[in-house]
Amino acid sequence: MSEEHWNFFQQEMHKKIKQGWSKRFKQMMKGLNWTYEDVAKLGGFSSANSVKATISRGLPNFAKVAVLAYEAAAAEKVIG
Repeated sequence: MSEEHWNFFQQEMHKKIKQGWSKRFKQMMKGLNWTYEDVAKLGGFSSANSVKATISRGLPNFAKVAVLAYEAAAAEKVIG
């Protein structure tokens, strides 16, 4: 694979991975019946809009941990 193709592949995969985390985070919010305002209060953000902006730039690591914990609990039927 040429370096040009590899760079393109990496860029595309990065986009897909980023979208995947955002989708999973939104599914977690829906499953827990949380709004962006709820997440802002829980996370110490100034507003729901700041949460949306943060997520649009890429899910922070603390949010990824929350998603993984939610998915693990849902798989064990602890929640959901």
